Amino acid sequence: MMDGILSNAFRKLRAAAIAKRFAVKKESAKAPLSERIDRAVCNKFFGPVFLLFVVYGFYYLSFVQGYNLTHYTWPVLAGIRSFAERILPQPGLIDMPIVREFVLWIVDNLNALFNYIPIFFILFALIAVLEDSGYMPRIAFVLDRILSRFGLHGQSTLPMILGGVVLGGCAVPAVMATKGIPDEKSKLATILTLPMLNCQAKLPLYFLLIGIYFNETVRLPLLGNVNQQSIVIVFIQTISLLFVLPIAKILSMTVLKHKETAPFIMEMPPYHLPTLRGVLGRAVERIWLYIRKITTVVAAVAVILFVLLRFPGLSPEREAHYEAEKDRAVQSFLDKAKGKKLGTGLKSEKDVLGLILYQQGYRELLKSGASAEKKKAYGLENPDFFEIIQNRKDPEAKALEKELKKLILFRTNTLTAIRKERIDNSLLGKTGRALEPLSRYAGFNWRVNVAVLSTLAAKENSVSTLGALYIKEADGSESKNADTLEQRMKRQEEDLTPLHAMALMIFMVLCPPCLPTIMAIRVQTGSTGWMLFAFFVPLVLGLLAAVLVFSGGSALDLSGFEAMWIFYLIPLALTILLGLIKTKKTY
Repeated sequence: MMDGILSNAFRKLRAAAIAKRFAVKKESAKAPLSERIDRAVCNKFFGPVFLLFVVYGFYYLSFVQGYNLTHYTWPVLAGIRSFAERILPQPGLIDMPIVREFVLWIVDNLNALFNYIPIFFILFALIAVLEDSGYMPRIAFVLDRILSRFGLHGQSTLPMILGGVVLGGCAVPAVMATKGIPDEKSKLATILTLPMLNCQAKLPLYFLLIGIYFNETVRLPLLGNVNQQSIVIVFIQTISLLFVLPIAKILSMTVLKHKETAPFIMEMPPYHLPTLRGVLGRAVERIWLYIRKITTVVAAVAVILFVLLRFPGLSPEREAHYEAEKDRAVQSFLDKAKGKKLGTGLKSEKDVLGLILYQQGYRELLKSGASAEKKKAYGLENPDFFEIIQNRKDPEAKALEKELKKLILFRTNTLTAIRKERIDNSLLGKTGRALEPLSRYAGFNWRVNVAVLSTLAAKENSVSTLGALYIKEADGSESKNADTLEQRMKRQEEDLTPLHAMALMIFMVLCPPCLPTIMAIRVQTGSTGWMLFAFFVPLVLGLLAAVLVFSGGSALDLSGFEAMWIFYLIPLALTILLGLIKTKKTY
């Protein structure tokens, strides 16, 4: 028996030797290209580093280069407003036709948002590149290791990207996209924290405040001289994630601790080279959706705000006061024109208004670069008026033009004063001022309060409302239609500082979701309780954070840039601390 065993063993060894000598082993085929790329971009160490470079590319191309493009789009939008001013009923000496005021209000509201279209177009195009290339699911894979430690799920990545974790998104489709998350615990944690991300509706306010208050160059270790704008943009984008992660972890450890979880499973599609047509098509489609939103929701809110800012209007006593001031100014001008050859056509208030409008028309003609023939033709329409506004040699014409400038200055200042007084006395203006005793601890004045109230319908309303509240003032110089909101806000809010701006941006990060998002949360959770939770908890957190930044920064005599660094450490430390705490998973 032993001999048989040895014989069989010998034969097997002999056969193996012969097979090894003569058999040719077929080389295994090379791994697919997608798999070889994944070994790098999904690597435990290199994957997050590569993702950071991708995010930086998003910032540079969309924020930096896109913001530079807005310097070219704003003159176009200002030209649209100038066109609207020309075709609308002209104002009287100190009264504004309601049709003209309403249309210009809507134009100003929409222009404040249309100016950011270049930024969003680049942003949407870059997101389309990520989606079409197949890298988007890899982002979910890379982030799952982090998200799972905070009660979230790898499949929370897509809703977070849609909501603005990388750059601007929209909370409504983000909340609806949570339907694919397999467990209720991660799903609810994701839904309740998504509105804290930087959706595209918040970005215009960030751009506005950063453009006004953070323009200085600072020197940082290793980086050298850096413009504050780029640093603050990175801060705002990352601080939202540093709020989302610890809040999601706290929710998963408290009110959601009994909910079930599920492992992360996701199919990795092969990589594809994005096509120019596909990328541009997706970007145009999303820009169109953005335009539709701001021309419907924002325009509808603008109509409501217009009514609330006009009612109840000026008192009869104040109207009589302004009328008396107007009559004195007009009569003074007519007295100066009386007896002069060029003043024979100036006998009433109507004639004076005609001269003012004629002068404005000529200025518009000069700004448009009209030819000499057009100027001559314009002069033939009313030779006496033309002599007054352009003859620098005739002493009589020069004297009348000087008096005309005084009258125009009175008129424009009075129109501005009437509008400001009407806004101050309006229902919305009084509401904003009534909140000032409390909101001042967060650094909010009444205009900011009004803008914050308008964001409850749509976040885009913050900038459009400010654009309407910071009205175009006149100083007797050429028309300021080309003024940007940044320029007007900087002039009219001398008391606001970078610390005020930082507190407002922090509040905006945590502010309650807009009405469409609230409805989406109600649909996805099926609970009115969770819907109310998603509204009031961010409201309280946002106010507390704004008070901490502004009042704390004021007490420590910090600038907005300095307060930013100190405040950043709080959520960062909380995120690191809670990330070290492991939670038990129930599958």
